[in-house]
Amino acid sequence: MDHETVGNIVLLAIVTLISAVQNGFFAHKVEHESRSQNGRSFQRTGTFAFERVYTANTPGYIFGKRIIFFLFLMSVAGILNYYLVLFFGSDFEKYIKTITTTISPLLLIP
Repeated sequence: MDHETVGNIVLLAIVTLISAVQNGFFAHKVEHESRSQNGRSFQRTGTFAFERVYTANTPGYIFGKRIIFFLFLMSVAGILNYYLVLFFGSDFEKYIKTITTTISPLLLIP
């Protein structure tokens, strides 16, 4: 691959990293809001913010948090690998692919 293409891929990884951090921040806010409410009854009485995030405590929400965390780690690994190649000439792509293929099925465990 030429240097410009690799630079564009790294830029995409940086944007993905920023997006993962932002989504993680909002996920933390959702958890904080739902924990501040007492109990989990079928009557959803509470603040308007609680009404919006009440359904966020489902397996899909936890799966989404895992995906965000995985996306964050892979973005960091890709950016780190790019700069290691750029400055030191060491390429860890094979190791990153091995770790990715090993960890990705674990994301599906409930």
